[in-house]
Amino acid sequence: MLQKKTLLPWLWAAVLLMVVPNIIFWAIAPRVFIIRGTFVWEYFFLAALVPFVSRKFFITLWILFTLYDMTVCTTAFYFMDFAAIAHALRSIPEVPFTKWLLWAGLVALLITITYALLQLMMRHNKRVRFLHPRFALPMALLFFVVDLLTGQGLIKHPSFALIPLKQNIISVPSAFLAKTIWNLATHTKPEMQSEGYIGSVAQEKFESLPDGAATKKQLFVLVEAWGLFVDPELHRAVLQPLYDMAQQKGYRVQEGTTPFKYLTHAAEMREITGYIVNHYDANEDFARKYSLFYRKQQEGYRVTGVHGYHYSFYNRIHIWPALGVQEMYFANKLKEQGLPECGDQFFRGICDTAIATWVLNYIQQNPQRKDFIYWLTLNTHLPLTNIHDDQYRSFAVPWQNKNIPEDVLQLAYQHHLLFKDLANKLSNPLAPQPHMLLVGDHAPPYVDRNLRRHFDNKLVPYIELFPLN
Repeated sequence: MLQKKTLLPWLWAAVLLMVVPNIIFWAIAPRVFIIRGTFVWEYFFLAALVPFVSRKFFITLWILFTLYDMTVCTTAFYFMDFAAIAHALRSIPEVPFTKWLLWAGLVALLITITYALLQLMMRHNKRVRFLHPRFALPMALLFFVVDLLTGQGLIKHPSFALIPLKQNIISVPSAFLAKTIWNLATHTKPEMQSEGYIGSVAQEKFESLPDGAATKKQLFVLVEAWGLFVDPELHRAVLQPLYDMAQQKGYRVQEGTTPFKYLTHAAEMREITGYIVNHYDANEDFARKYSLFYRKQQEGYRVTGVHGYHYSFYNRIHIWPALGVQEMYFANKLKEQGLPECGDQFFRGICDTAIATWVLNYIQQNPQRKDFIYWLTLNTHLPLTNIHDDQYRSFAVPWQNKNIPEDVLQLAYQHHLLFKDLANKLSNPLAPQPHMLLVGDHAPPYVDRNLRRHFDNKLVPYIELFPLN
């Protein structure tokens, strides 16, 4: 009985040290999309500091790290380092005051809950001194060994996995910031992050084609937030205008899917090079070896890139030329030519419908030249500007009866409108007939898991239209 009374407080201490740092994240994970281990290693080391620092300093440090932990796990799918994310955020317009108030309220709530949990843990520490290196560091080692044996954590190569799991046991968010600080302090250009070859539909469809009128004009469209619906009927409804146009104009249509990871910058590199690499610091030697754009140049094509947003976002003004784009048109140039703007205030830019007209006119400017045009769309970027007209209601009714959420239907409808507009313009008897490939960049990055479940989490769709006339 005496041993049991002695052991129970220490078992409760272990439970507290495992639960207190992580319970908030466990609570939101079923509803909010985060990328994080079940446990975070740094909290064990923070617990080991208690005997050596003041109470106020420890609480402050713990709360600050919790805020950092939340930031990292909710932005991990961007596949960028800290400096790259900061650079991208500078290109986004000012956030409305109401949004700042909302975020400030959420941060205050997170701090309050964290502080209350800390008080619970520190109260028990008065009974048994578990916030101490002698207790916290062996627990850190234990979880490291468990993570090592599951093959999902800190060390993956070589793999020691004896109990393979899909879920990371331990994550180390401080490594993300430490690497960025080191690169800035030493003026070191970050190494190109790579997750290896994943494949490229664009390379498969546009390489080694026979020379002829049908392939002189090639249009590759990377469609923002076009994910693969788990409902195949909704997927087909979104694409129906392109099928109707293809039947009318004599296009061969082929549909399929391709794997994706992360967001648009990773999708660009996936389709242009076949690899998932860090888009932000393009390696020109790598690009010359693997980029589709350089291969199209070698085949005699003029490679043109067009995007309705600012040229500095994701540093495309420098990255696109490194990848082989010879002529670029971003929002500034397109606006000078009189193209209108559309979209939510966060990603307001040139209307994709206007760019569609611009692209088809561009193709016709020099009929004999071999043109390869890369168009990255914009207006279906989240958050959307919702549409509530009669046409939307007519489109949405069948799917509302199947309990598909409003946010998902809004995105589906706006992709439908994009494809309908392009199909209508291609249906014009005087319109050019380019060889076209439209590919989704990634599934829409909804934070709400209830919305994300309507999309495949590993595949995005594509549709190829090849003129037969």
